[in-house]
Amino acid sequence: MHSDALRDTPLGLLCLCLSVDEQNNDDLLRRLTAPDMNWPQLLHTAGNHLVTPTLAYALQRRQILDQLDPEVRDYLEGIQSLNLIRNETLRSELLSIAREMNNIGITPVLIKGAIALLPEQYPGATHRIMGDLDIVVPDERMNEAQVLLSDMGYREEPDAQRWQTAAEKRSGAHTPPMQHRSLPVSVELHRRMLSNPVDDLALGKGCELQPIVLPDGIIVSIPDPASRLVHSFVHSQISHQLGIRRLINFRHLHEFACLANHYRVDIAQEAISSRLQPRRRPEFAEYCSIAEACLGAPAPNGLLRSPAERRAMRAIERAMTSTTWRKAFSIWCSLVILPRRLACFGLKIWEIPEYLPVRFRRFMEGQ
Repeated sequence: MHSDALRDTPLGLLCLCLSVDEQNNDDLLRRLTAPDMNWPQLLHTAGNHLVTPTLAYALQRRQILDQLDPEVRDYLEGIQSLNLIRNETLRSELLSIAREMNNIGITPVLIKGAIALLPEQYPGATHRIMGDLDIVVPDERMNEAQVLLSDMGYREEPDAQRWQTAAEKRSGAHTPPMQHRSLPVSVELHRRMLSNPVDDLALGKGCELQPIVLPDGIIVSIPDPASRLVHSFVHSQISHQLGIRRLINFRHLHEFACLANHYRVDIAQEAISSRLQPRRRPEFAEYCSIAEACLGAPAPNGLLRSPAERRAMRAIERAMTSTTWRKAFSIWCSLVILPRRLACFGLKIWEIPEYLPVRFRRFMEGQ
């Protein structure tokens, strides 16, 4: 852990536990077994970032878990066990969905957490907390795929896209999430891999889909390692508040670090550049630096460092450790996106009349 500002915080200790560079076991064991070790604080931080099962696996892998206080060990192993049960349910449903799609001539492309349910992934992938199953299908087959899921017991979540206009729904990267009636499984059918069409076009030009044959002859595809790394990075910029708010989602960053470490010999800078918009390339270099500083992740071969990486890391440290700075970045984010929101505000309240009073009430409650 090279970040001085985070080193002595609960986040710093969490980074040390989750690091893909496992050379500091003795130091980590001393810190975790020290008399003044604050386990509630560390576990609260891990829970906030949805990495408690990953934390349990990381400590098992480093042969530290068995040396911890029995109450702490039982808690971690209990959360880990429950998550594995849920992930097995997700895996079973994923196989069923893929089989039915194959039967109508669709080879689903799995992205994000769904890939972690496949065999031979990076170490600890099956311990990742999954939100839903993300599956890309050809846009012209989208209606058929939705009907298929409906026949399998899935229904659209009624409020998932409640505040979107018709144009926003049509242009969105995925259809409304579909929730199974009796299982804790939600599915998002994607028209494209990334929400931003320009990002998606750049990724698609370089993306190589790799077919995988699963049990019973089920066929799915996944993006090649370089595309997975790019997808993980861009998603962190758009959906996980890193781009403007400077907040790290450690579940997401850990997956990026694991991918970079697991495929280190297979990913070169040329492959990354071919899948990124030019304006994203310095941001990617910064994200690699963050993953290296926080989790010991190796950079892709030939990575061109960003001259702004130190400044970016300082901004993240401030946002993650200071309430004042976090609020300042949040205000700045609101100002940046305000013009875009205002541009579609009239259409939104025209199509969704209840939008204005609900947003106003939430604003006042936030005061």
